[in-house]
Amino acid sequence: MVRNTTRTIEQPSPLTSESAIELGDTFTDPAVRNLFSRHKNTIAVANHSFSDVVLDPITTIVLQDRVPVHCGGYLHSGELDGAIRRLELPPDHRLQERRVFMGYTQFDNYYHWMMECIPAIANYQMDPEFANGMLLLPNARNFPHYVLPAIRLATCFRQLPDIFLAGRQQLPIRQLVFSSFLHPQSGPSRFANKIFDRMVSHIKKSTGLPHRRLYVSREDAPGRPIANENALIALMIRHGIEPVVPGRLSQADQISTFHDANLIIGTHGAGLTNTVFMQPGSLLYELFPSYLVNPCFNFVCQGRGIHYLADVFSCPAPLRPGFEGYRNLPWEIDLGVVERRLAAINRNFQRQTSPVLTPAGADILY
Repeated sequence: MVRNTTRTIEQPSPLTSESAIELGDTFTDPAVRNLFSRHKNTIAVANHSFSDVVLDPITTIVLQDRVPVHCGGYLHSGELDGAIRRLELPPDHRLQERRVFMGYTQFDNYYHWMMECIPAIANYQMDPEFANGMLLLPNARNFPHYVLPAIRLATCFRQLPDIFLAGRQQLPIRQLVFSSFLHPQSGPSRFANKIFDRMVSHIKKSTGLPHRRLYVSREDAPGRPIANENALIALMIRHGIEPVVPGRLSQADQISTFHDANLIIGTHGAGLTNTVFMQPGSLLYELFPSYLVNPCFNFVCQGRGIHYLADVFSCPAPLRPGFEGYRNLPWEIDLGVVERRLAAINRNFQRQTSPVLTPAGADILY
């Protein structure tokens, strides 16, 4: 009997969207620059089915005959051993007779929710048994406000199956369906783009201000504090760029605000996830601390036809090797570098007959 199967939803295809990628001279490490190489193809999309398994809801590790056969999210040291130890605890048997669709990995992070979970749940609608199955979500005490509105938009407000909120008990499951979107992955996706376009189409623009220019502030985020963010915001305002805190907006307002913008500037963080709602030909300027340079939003821009510019700023080294809280260290942005970039961007906007950038205008970034 075949216990594990894969159903391909979408094959990779050549990436046809056009956008400029410019990395500032602040990117001094060639290996880091290579992380931002242009993709040639979109990623594949598939659903994986596992029969007679146990799901560890804490780690999203799937065990079959006590052996891990799948792990959504990002596996950290010791998590596999912990999942196997929990097999000895009393399990929750309520899902043994249902076809279960895995709906989460890192649930409390807006980036992972929008880029992985939302496309996965929309993808499950293609399964003929989805409506009669069970959608598995975590039983979070503080259920993020963006979860259900995003699901409704992505699924066109269709009737969802029953929702099961997983706790900490392991779940024996007769048949578990796991989308490839829940793998640790990187790269543009045609299927995900269709979902993001669908979400935009359901939202009427609430601002009435086309071609907004926005700075995405992290003032509501505890991690990676910017020591001179007040000075950075003052610089933005002088250049006609308005600050916005996405976490304080509803899902609908986040979509409309970013869709209206033709320039987004922000430091690396979950708030930039809303770049997926920007229009092709717009521009994202991303600012990195040197201890966290991640190309994920560059990949988003490549898939959406959005121009991309980035700088990286050096930060103090951790106080001791292996210091786990290094990502919460304060860092500082060189305002001179940013001001030069803004001046170049402004010159381009003034030269263009349309405020939307074109790939031929890539030279404007310097």
